[in-house]
Amino acid sequence: MNQYYSQLIREMLEQAGYDARRAEPELVVVNACAVTGRAERDTRRAVRKALAGAKKVIVTGCPGESVLAMGADVMTYQELARELGVIMPGGISGFAGRARAYLMVQSGCDFSCSYCVVPGLRGQSISRPFGEILSEAENLAAAGFKELVITGTQTGDWHEGSHDLAWLLAQLLERIAGVRFRLSSVEPQYLTPDLVDVIASAGWRVADHLHLPVQSGSNRVLGEMGRPYTLREYEKRAMAAISAIPTLALGTDVIAGFPTETHEDFRETLSFLADFPFAYAHVFSYSRRPGTRSFSLGEMPSAIVKERVSSLLAVDQANRLKFAKRFVGEELVVVGETRRARITLATSGNYLRLRVKGLAPGSLARVRVTRVGEGRLVGAVLCLPCVRRKRYAKDKDQEGRGQEV
Repeated sequence: MNQYYSQLIREMLEQAGYDARRAEPELVVVNACAVTGRAERDTRRAVRKALAGAKKVIVTGCPGESVLAMGADVMTYQELARELGVIMPGGISGFAGRARAYLMVQSGCDFSCSYCVVPGLRGQSISRPFGEILSEAENLAAAGFKELVITGTQTGDWHEGSHDLAWLLAQLLERIAGVRFRLSSVEPQYLTPDLVDVIASAGWRVADHLHLPVQSGSNRVLGEMGRPYTLREYEKRAMAAISAIPTLALGTDVIAGFPTETHEDFRETLSFLADFPFAYAHVFSYSRRPGTRSFSLGEMPSAIVKERVSSLLAVDQANRLKFAKRFVGEELVVVGETRRARITLATSGNYLRLRVKGLAPGSLARVRVTRVGEGRLVGAVLCLPCVRRKRYAKDKDQEGRGQEV
């Protein structure tokens, strides 16, 4: 979300006539984040550096309490547009320095997780109108982006009337050809059978990748976190998706060191991460945030939290390697991202990172995975996506051509 809004800010600054290439800028805009203590520290560092060199510093986004007291001007995105004398853009037209673009569909959150500050910073859940989303997606596709990542504070909560995220994804597939769509993080309760069906039916047009945050493998801790599901409900929805999409990369988020997490609770989380078919996990240490319901619970000793994080990361590394090895010898559709010498780092639909020789950044190609090496899969380019007929695969001009890259 912050990366999306950073691009929106870039386009507002361009409208206002600012030159972002200046070595000593007159104005610095810091797009703040406070979702974790580390993020807030990074924001403070950026603001401190800006205040030391720029004539004017504006902080926007999600500034935490410690940032508010630093002396910079604090504004919402709308207030920033008025300050710059421009109209708040209805969307973005590109994505500077990236081969994949983000497509925002929703902002805000109606959840009440006991550890989270986001609802207080982003406000209530608001779905972006379908017309705006479609227009932005068309602009990004026309700008040459071959993968659009559908994102939001709570992406799965998008709705317009009786329409939900599954309908939105189907409509985008129907109306925009030649582009792969990817869903960013979706809360488990929003993973409906209809959404799974759209993904499974789309072939390469939708990334075979779902990021479903679980946060804990203990039902007791999930309850104290205020998470709106049980472990059994999580397993049922996730396994339905894996059964429908055999190549699916299932990712998750895990928090270690929640204040009331006992040794047994942690053991359950560690076992769940090891036993469930996760492709990867993002592991976080619990971050005590002022204004949250869990703030009064205090914190456990940092040495214990670090030990638990280390144990979870070790399991995660084993899961990543196991998942990657499944695809040696297989064909995957990738988007080239960054090139170093003649080697391009690329991302497959199921979120594997590959090193591919001779692939242009930003291009979409079918590759065969040859081996696992140097911490990444290595692939050889075969052709542009040889699109097989799927319900939403409409690129007839490419079907069966096998055009070489």
